[in-house]
Amino acid sequence: MGNSFYHKVGAAFLFAAALIYTTERIGHKMAGLAVSEMPGFFGNVFVPVFSLIGIVIFVFGFPGGRR
Repeated sequence: MGNSFYHKVGAAFLFAAALIYTTERIGHKMAGLAVSEMPGFFGNVFVPVFSLIGIVIFVFGFPGGRR
């Protein structure tokens, strides 16, 4: 598997985390609740997990000192 594969998979995980986070915030705004807090980054367990996995895989795709 080449580096391109890791970049694509890492970007897909980051995109999924961003999509979940954005959808959650849009849903909160549309609900129109008078007194409630906006969902935070750690409010949904999948957002930080997908972000961490995406960053690790994305960075792993960059060539290092391996030969």
